[in-house]
Amino acid sequence: MSKRFKDAIGIWEGGASNSLAVANALADAIREVREEGKDIKQDPACKLIADQLCQLLGLPNPLIEVPSKDVDRFMEECHQKASEPKATPA
Repeated sequence: MSKRFKDAIGIWEGGASNSLAVANALADAIREVREEGKDIKQDPACKLIADQLCQLLGLPNPLIEVPSKDVDRFMEECHQKASEPKATPA
């Protein structure tokens, strides 16, 4: 399990209001994605965290134009990934 998915759920569903904590969570999530060699533009956790940060900063919400079924899919993916057991080294 990657920490970013659990963080995204807490931030998105909890309506996080601490902009510094959300910004730090986004930075951590981006680091995680890069360490995994993945594209941050395709990561649902990064999208949800970034959207919340934009809301807190009074910027346009990136997900406002995204169909709600896609946002629901981002949340579902985060819930699935958050519940996966953490990989243990061999």
